[in-house]
Amino acid sequence: MQYSVPANKRATLIPPIVLLVFAGTLLGQVTVTPNTIPFGTVGVGQTTTKSFVISTNRPASISSLTIQPPSAAFSLSLPPGGPPWYVGAGLTIAVTYRPISVATESVRVRIEFTPQSDSEAKSVDLTGQSLCGDDGHGHQIPCDPVRPLCVVSDNDETRWVFPVTNFFTTVTPAFDDISAKQATFKDFSMPVTFLWDIIGLAQYMVKPVIDCCQREIQFHHVAGSKVEATFDRTASSDIVVTSQPIPGMPTIKITVPAHISGRSYTTGTYTEFRFKANEAPLLLIDDGGNVFFDGALACFNSGFSKAVVRHANPGPNPPRINIVIK
Repeated sequence: MQYSVPANKRATLIPPIVLLVFAGTLLGQVTVTPNTIPFGTVGVGQTTTKSFVISTNRPASISSLTIQPPSAAFSLSLPPGGPPWYVGAGLTIAVTYRPISVATESVRVRIEFTPQSDSEAKSVDLTGQSLCGDDGHGHQIPCDPVRPLCVVSDNDETRWVFPVTNFFTTVTPAFDDISAKQATFKDFSMPVTFLWDIIGLAQYMVKPVIDCCQREIQFHHVAGSKVEATFDRTASSDIVVTSQPIPGMPTIKITVPAHISGRSYTTGTYTEFRFKANEAPLLLIDDGGNVFFDGALACFNSGFSKAVVRHANPGPNPPRINIVIK
């Protein structure tokens, strides 16, 4: 017997093929949580790891997990054994952000499935910003490159040029030493004699007798920076060192107070020390009563061809004139 549907009921029936597609979509649902991962601000060289979860209610496998566009700062920790990676109740993927330079970055993780069409691909948006740290006053400072500040202008600043012999030979061992230690990105120490080795004066100075416990300057690596460190030295007494008596050479006297501190910047071409006020070495250069330099240092910058020493209270004439040693 043939059954006929009353006319007033026909509009409520759904053709079987529509029911099949609808059910297949429910069974094949893939979710990615979260689909956006903001890493915030991370220091250069520092590492932060977050994760997202891929889940599905049908048997499925991931054929590809890629970061687009490619980025040296972001990396994925992929599960073992793939591709493909099989997805079930939940597959966790870790994402690591390790910036190598100051930048603001935005990339995407593309997730492709097998079998799939392009419309089935999923993605996770990643964002991050990298800086080097705080300058101590609440301001973020970039790390690389660092612009040298302890310089003298060739156009509008007077300076006294102090000629020395064997400048390159004198400073190179000291420069290589601090460069190697800074490159470890760890805390380190340097002998106090480094202060005059690095500006080319070691060849003239009498080697001081320094107690073992007072000798070292302590350097503390600034997180996220390849070149920057803070430094300090705290001892029970000052260190005073003078130059050897050499005919035709000025007398040099360097006083390192019991406490000095500041920041250092060591790149591939120079090292620069910036001292805190009232926590800096003192320098006296006297040529038979003609005093060229007398007072505390604001900073010094030394490369392979010359060193610049700036007075804490500079002036256009001795004894507060900035000097260039080369």
